[in-house]
Amino acid sequence: MSKESDAKRYARLRRGLWFADLLLGVLLLGLWVFSGAAVFYRDWVVSHLHGWPLQVGVYIGSLGAGMSLVAFPLDWIRDFWLEHRFGLSTLTFPRWMLDQAKQWLLGGLLGLAVVEGLSALLRFAPENWWGWAAFFWLGWSILLTRVAPTWLIPIFYRQTPLKEAALKQRLESLLNRCQTRVRGIFEVNLSRTTRKANACLCGLGKSRRVLISDTLLKGHPPEEVEVILAHEVGHLHLHHMGILIGASGLATGALCFLADRGIRFLLGPLSLTGLDDLAALPLLGLLFTGLSLVWMPFINGLSRILEAQADRYALDQTGNPRAFATAMRRLAERNLAEASPPKWVEWLLYDHPSIAKRIAMAEGADA
Repeated sequence: MSKESDAKRYARLRRGLWFADLLLGVLLLGLWVFSGAAVFYRDWVVSHLHGWPLQVGVYIGSLGAGMSLVAFPLDWIRDFWLEHRFGLSTLTFPRWMLDQAKQWLLGGLLGLAVVEGLSALLRFAPENWWGWAAFFWLGWSILLTRVAPTWLIPIFYRQTPLKEAALKQRLESLLNRCQTRVRGIFEVNLSRTTRKANACLCGLGKSRRVLISDTLLKGHPPEEVEVILAHEVGHLHLHHMGILIGASGLATGALCFLADRGIRFLLGPLSLTGLDDLAALPLLGLLFTGLSLVWMPFINGLSRILEAQADRYALDQTGNPRAFATAMRRLAERNLAEASPPKWVEWLLYDHPSIAKRIAMAEGADA
């Protein structure tokens, strides 16, 4: 079977599992909210625990843990079985479980911090909590961007300074031409989990650094690594991170405002005591999920525009459209990316232009 047909099958299965996971989450939250279980458990938590921060932590923490356990079979199929089925994963099951435990713990702690902050806004600023939520989400996004390369990524992957002198000099020359300052160029041992390849320019200020996967270094010649990095530098110089964070803040404010209308409408029918009711939190999660699906095509569309701009920046800075095209083909083959997805799939789910469109753009520039 050809790589192209494998990529199409892999993409279809990934999409199907994504939709299944989404549907399961909606069904679980919907059942919890509309069956009365949310109110029943709220009464138990409030009667046994004192202090709203502790009540929020126990209520949301136990609900999240329960939903994670129910969704675990789907996680295993999508992230372990499927990746091994197509020869992409390098993890044994025990190592995969260890990574899952890290993700659950880290995601749980970060998610709980967000929910505790949201609960505080619902309690102390019920009339305009949605505006404050947008403001604080901007700060939260900036903070995570700042600490990701130095605190979060190292939890899963080891970073070591790039040792290959000739390649390092080539990449540093690119960064100097683009007037881009970084704290260093690092190799990331992505091969410990997958055969896929990637690179990024991440962080803010003193935390900004170039991260290149060992799989990319081993599978691509220097000119392709250079043009991939040039794409990442393009995001920085074209202020794409600020644009996306700003769009995310605006979207958060709009979604929270609409969710506020929905909660107020359902307070009476669901026997909720107010916006700060513990049982309103899973309802809020359900509303966020539905509203986010409506917003997703728009934010993905914006992202595709920015990615196309970064592609053109990479070609301008390197003057090597041929290397860009070959890099895209090699990445598509290595990552089993579907080169030409159905139009509705790209419109709804893709935050990058399709591989076929990116290659056509480069070949057009080379003509």
